[in-house]
Amino acid sequence: DKGSVEGEVASENKGSVESEVTNEGKGSVEGEVASEDKGSVESEVASEDKGSVESEVASEDKGSVESEVASEGKGSVESEVTNEGKGSVESEVTNEEKGSKESDVA
Repeated sequence: DKGSVEGEVASENKGSVESEVTNEGKGSVEGEVASEDKGSVESEVASEDKGSVESEVASEDKGSVESEVASEGKGSVESEVTNEGKGSVESEVTNEEKGSKESDVA
């Protein structure tokens, strides 16, 4: 019940972003951001189950991606994602009881 995107990620009532991410009371970033206990990104930052990234993000208990990041059981990725206890793929990602593909997410 989240849908998927190939260029952006629309989180629940959060909208989508393509180059910046504005998190609640967090502002936006365009280069580098180190969120509270979340690691760092090289392009965008996705806060706790909120936004999306288009480059690289190492979130706490979320693994890292090389293209997009899908928050816990929410969006989809287009490259690689290694989630805690979920394994990793190169073109497909399976989120908790959700499953996602390169262009389709259930």
